Amino acid sequence: MAYLQLMTDEEIIYETLKNFTLTTHRIRSTDSTLEKKEVVSIMLEKISSIAISSRNYLVFLILGILLILFSFWGFANSYNQGLDFIILVLGIISIVVYALTRKSIVIISSDGGHAAVLSSMGLSHESVIEIINKIEVAKNDRMRYLNSIK
Repeated sequence: MAYLQLMTDEEIIYETLKNFTLTTHRIRSTDSTLEKKEVVSIMLEKISSIAISSRNYLVFLILGILLILFSFWGFANSYNQGLDFIILVLGIISIVVYALTRKSIVIISSDGGHAAVLSSMGLSHESVIEIINKIEVAKNDRMRYLNSIK
């Protein structure tokens, strides 16, 4: 991220193209929508938990499958194939809506502060776990460093 000013001895460990940077000292998350712009920066030693939260609307998937099955039954047993085609298209649209509304986010909470939210859309589950592992290793290294200078 262009506006992230690195501190003394701070290096970037991991950076996404969109909205997340992990350094040797902190994480920085930005979220920009039409309604809001949010920048959250958490020092690694202040991270208290990391969670993956998933949300989907299973009703669209079930509806889509039922509509498609009903349309196939209609094609086999009906003369009104126009209506059956419309039902088939609605079933496909329902499945597409399900796929588009599935959302998985990584929530990085600080002890007593604001949480950073990283959208994991487009990332595989393995990639998300890899990001979490990098954060945990960076926090461990940071804590070891801070304890060694006391």
